[in-house]
Amino acid sequence: MKRIIASGALLLSICSVSLVYASPVIERGEDSATMQLGNDRYIAGGTVDVKNAVIGDAVIMGGTVHIAAPVTGDVQSIGGTVTITGNVRGNIRIAGGNVTIAGNVGGNVLVLGGTVTFAKSSTVAGSVLAAGGQVTIDGTVQGDVTAQGGAVTLNGTVRGKTDLRGDDITFNGTVQNSATLAARTLVISPKARINGNLSYWSKAGEQKFSTLVQGKSTFDTTLHTKEVPRAERQEFLAAVIAVVSLFGLLSTALVILALQVATKTFFKDAARHVITSPWHSFLWGVLFFILTPVAIAILMLTVIGIPLALALLALYVVSVFLSVIESSIVLARLLEHKRNKKWSGVAAFFVSLLTFVLLKIIGIIPVIGWLVVSVLICMAYGAVLKTKVERYKKVM
Repeated sequence: MKRIIASGALLLSICSVSLVYASPVIERGEDSATMQLGNDRYIAGGTVDVKNAVIGDAVIMGGTVHIAAPVTGDVQSIGGTVTITGNVRGNIRIAGGNVTIAGNVGGNVLVLGGTVTFAKSSTVAGSVLAAGGQVTIDGTVQGDVTAQGGAVTLNGTVRGKTDLRGDDITFNGTVQNSATLAARTLVISPKARINGNLSYWSKAGEQKFSTLVQGKSTFDTTLHTKEVPRAERQEFLAAVIAVVSLFGLLSTALVILALQVATKTFFKDAARHVITSPWHSFLWGVLFFILTPVAIAILMLTVIGIPLALALLALYVVSVFLSVIESSIVLARLLEHKRNKKWSGVAAFFVSLLTFVLLKIIGIIPVIGWLVVSVLICMAYGAVLKTKVERYKKVM
């Protein structure tokens, strides 16, 4: 047991020291919370309106997100409605219900949404990878465009290669390179221009595009069964996973912040339990994680017990979700005690966040990693439960 605790503490402490001296700025508004770390800005809230320039990256999650100010780094955002009217020098990665890009982008754009729109005023210096129920490109793209959707419309200009797949494709724009179009309904207007070759498929069969295509026009019957190239699909999936992971981390950061603001000495008291009675704390944690599901299962066997079982199940799920976060705070406070430090709230916040990340990373290691994380969480969360019980007794 001591070796496992020592191994976990060592892994946690290796990367913790550097963040103790970080100088982040945390602001809480009416409907959002902002964390400034170096030049990067992390924001979450119901309505997020970025009006001040971001000298770095912007990572934003909200119900409604509007970025009107310039961003010198990358933008990563997830939200119900995401609108970018400011200029972004780096890359953009977005997942949202309704996504609109109306500014200039210096890098690539990856976007997943219900409705995706590149306004006429938009210019993308890199490439675009987009998927949505409805994808509309009215602006200019200097690189390649790959888009999939229920309805895909190209009214703008693409200087690179273009690959559009969908149920309905409307092509009114200009492609200065080759193009691949595959849709059940394909409409190419007389104003459209393709300066390279065209490979296409539509349910209507072959069509004459000789006046619109400078290169060779080929009706490819295999296109309706072909998918977007595997490498591009993997890139898109990896980017979506990265966005979701970032916002999972941002959500965790906000929970840690809320817990630290709501409590004063609670987690310090829990850390003392780990120090004074590690085995007892570990036992509390093990009993909670094992016996609670057993109790729920027993209650589900009786009609009278079902409502109570469902309520207990809901509380258990929430507790399991919060257990890793709360354990991270306890372990951070344990590290503070072991190093004989007295951290500020900001330092404790970042060490707790880093501890959470390290627990996730250590947990990936086969067998030993999972074992170390399980022991640390059972011990830390057991200490949390003991502290809660003690405080409840005092109130009673």
